[in-house]
Amino acid sequence: MPTQEMGAAQFVMGDGKVPGPEAAELRIEGLPDGYTAEAVEQERFAATFQEMRGRIFDERATFFWERALTETEKERRDALAKRVRADGRIRHHILFKRGEELAGWYFGQQETATRYLMVNTALFPEHRRKGIYTALLRSLLPHLEALGFQEVVSLHHATNNPVLIAKLKAGFLITGMEIDDRFGLLVRLTYFTHPIRRRMMAVRTWERWLDEELRGFLGARG
Repeated sequence: MPTQEMGAAQFVMGDGKVPGPEAAELRIEGLPDGYTAEAVEQERFAATFQEMRGRIFDERATFFWERALTETEKERRDALAKRVRADGRIRHHILFKRGEELAGWYFGQQETATRYLMVNTALFPEHRRKGIYTALLRSLLPHLEALGFQEVVSLHHATNNPVLIAKLKAGFLITGMEIDDRFGLLVRLTYFTHPIRRRMMAVRTWERWLDEELRGFLGARG
């Protein structure tokens, strides 16, 4: 456990402002000694990500389709991006640090009224396997559940075993696979916050049979 209480990592809205008291603060608890989690505004997070991404990702095979856009297409894309940023969705931009040293980051955002997307988590090699990712999951998942999210989703390379195993142990389920032109073969993981939905997923994959309680949720109601 940390030797000192860590400051709260707050939600950051699309316009860079922290929302009102109705969005409770997120605290990343259980970090290893000397580590902290700092919530930052979107602009600072983006700058850090662009500067440091090369230390994490080998992007030689990454397909940057944006380079094929015409100037008009880029303008239209940017106009749409402004609409998304202004919509007030809940977002997290968190930097993990050991002292003043950057250890990694986390970015996630609300996707719909019921779904939250864990967009990207990265830790530099020297800061891995210390419990930072576990602390993030143990703090983030109950927080999102308390806010009312029904699903927490993420996409991962199919060979990223350390993260896949960590998330499966945390209660995520494999809910799909897709081939993305940018990143290749990806596994989609979903954490269902409602126990009824978790039980129904077991039925849908033929792990268990439909019981009477679940049967009561089937069929249209007029």
